[in-house]
Amino acid sequence: MRKVLNLTLILSLATSLSACMTVKVTEKDFIRPDRLTGYKAKESFTSAAAQTMKAGVQVQEQSIKVDESLSLNGLRLVADGGSEARPTILYFGGNLSHADESLKNLTRQTAACTPNIISYDYRGYGRTQGDPSIATLQQDALRIYDAVRQATKGKLYLHGQSLGSFMSGHIMQNRQVDGVILEATATTISDVVDFKTPWYAVPFVRFEYEPSTQLINNQKAVSSYQNKSLVIVGENDDLFGADLGKKVFEAIPASNKRLLVVKNGPHTGMMARPEVQEAVCQFINQ
Repeated sequence: MRKVLNLTLILSLATSLSACMTVKVTEKDFIRPDRLTGYKAKESFTSAAAQTMKAGVQVQEQSIKVDESLSLNGLRLVADGGSEARPTILYFGGNLSHADESLKNLTRQTAACTPNIISYDYRGYGRTQGDPSIATLQQDALRIYDAVRQATKGKLYLHGQSLGSFMSGHIMQNRQVDGVILEATATTISDVVDFKTPWYAVPFVRFEYEPSTQLINNQKAVSSYQNKSLVIVGENDDLFGADLGKKVFEAIPASNKRLLVVKNGPHTGMMARPEVQEAVCQFINQ
């Protein structure tokens, strides 16, 4: 996810004015589809590319029809000929992630344990057309999970990073899930905004939240989850902060849970760390 608000502008105004200013927080401050970022698709991730990282794997295109005008599109990495004994990871990426790049990175980063991996592009991202909102992203997350669950006979685990951790939380709240990895997660949008607002600006700024932003509450979403989980928190996460991820971990009532605080870890890129890859593979093979 991008930096939540233009705090440079807020602070420059707040420190030059004696009166308070009001800032409206909307969905568009949190969701950045390709039409807003100018993202241009790079080369597609193929079986040939995947096999340079791990022998015998295959990459398959995936599609779920929403209606006559929209399909959700993504990719599946199949290991060992699609063995039913092999666990499957359903990955929901961050605000600037795309399925081709995510699957490429995860193929390399999970080479030691080689799960099957599935990732879909959100509406308005990469392979999927449309216009995203928090509500449609949550609906799509359940739609994707149900389709993948129906087609998967073995264990199916969620892995959500940043924005994707909120989608995973929504699934956890509404479905029975075998296991969950939450990477760079947070509690609520308002908590993230509070974290990003320096103490000296607090007296001068009042935030008003678009009602739909209240649909995000990962602390509540995980509060009834009873299966295994791994929460990965970056010590130096400058977007969500480490404490918000820890609060999500603390809200999970299950005993089979693990918190990994990555030393000097940032908000993105933690899966490149050897200790994170080891923890993920331990989770998968547990």
